[in-house]
This record gives sequence, structure tokens and C-alpha cells, in this order.
Amino acid sequence: TIQGLRNQVSVTELVDANLISKSDVDQLNQGKLTSKDIEDRLRSYLRGSTCIAGVYDEAHDKVKTIYQAMKDGLLRCGTTLELLEAQAASGFVIDPVNDLFLTVAEAYNRRLFGPEFKDKLLSAEKAVTGYKMPGTDTIISLFQAIEKGLVEKGHGIRLLEAQIASGGIID
Repeated sequence: TIQGLRNQVSVTELVDANLISKSDVDQLNQGKLTSKDIEDRLRSYLRGSTCIAGVYDEAHDKVKTIYQAMKDGLLRCGTTLELLEAQAASGFVIDPVNDLFLTVAEAYNRRLFGPEFKDKLLSAEKAVTGYKMPGTDTIISLFQAIEKGLVEKGHGIRLLEAQIASGGIID
């Protein structure tokens, strides 16, 4: 297996997705390639790229979290929510001060945002972790959740756009 965005991804899944070839698997089995080699080669597919992590306060020569920038009057509330939702929908909430990539729950515990954003960010995070079909344990993608009416179309498209802007759609 190879480390993906949140979980391990099997080599078989990578072959099925046409991200690596059967000859890569053979080289992996022979020790000519390591899982680290494959992780490095597929980094943009497995980890995504980057999104806006924080705000640089030029007047004070300081990097701030998005939430702190709002509290200090550098961002409006709506802009702050959209930037944080984009982070959550792309896999992690980013702490630019300590260079950490955190789940929404971890970020909330570290006070990277306030309670007024918690539910919306937990909802946005489901764009990565998947949506549970009501009455079942089946996990479906964001796109499927939009199609089934579990996520409002406009909101879902905004989350998909955030994923595209930060490296690609997350399945």
C-alpha cells in the first residue's frame, strides 16, 4: 500500500486507476522501486497540491491563520468561511504558523477557527471522507451526494471547485 490523502491506497487500486503500470508493480516486488518512489512520483495524485494556507500581515511582518486574519479585521467573515471550507474540502485545515495539516476536529481543538464555523467545516470535510447514505453504511462521493440530493448543488459545486483548484477531485 501507498499513503494517500487520509488512508492507505493499495497498489492494485493505483493500477486500476492507471496511475502506475503492471511493470511498476513488478519493479516494486523485485525491490527496484520502493513505495516511497511511487509516493514521490504520485504526490499530486495522492496528496493534492496546495491551497491558501494563511494570510501574510505585511504591516506586522507576520503570517496568520485565516481565522486570526478575520479576527484582526484583515478578512470578512464570508471570505474566511469560503477559504476555510476550501481547505477542509481539499483534505486538511492548514496551520500556516506551525506548518501543520489537520482534520477539522484537530484544527478546532487547536482553535484555528471558532465555533461559528465548526459545523460548516465538518460538512465541507465530508467532500474528502465521503457521505453516508441514509439508512445504510454505504459511503458515497461528493458528486454522488449532489446527485442524490444529500448536498445542495451550488454548495457541492463550490466544494468540487475547491478540490480542483488544489490538485484535483478527491474520490
